Amino acid sequence: MPRLETPRLVLRPFREEDVDPLAKLMANADFMRFSLGVFFREQTIAFLDKIIGWQRGGASIAICGHPSQV
Repeated sequence: MPRLETPRLVLRPFREEDVDPLAKLMANADFMRFSLGVFFREQTIAFLDKIIGWQRGGASIAICGHPSQV
């Protein structure tokens, strides 16, 4: 998947370096309340590994954010 960027938004594939901000989000009960529940860091790592594997297999899954944060 190519990186898509505008002045206010970036869409790009997940990468291993995303584990720290993703772990912080997935440990937040408010953020995860409509999902599978709070994840421990190990669960977040496994989730990210699965997403990256899907990407390697051709899936287009993106993480988004402001250009100053991504």
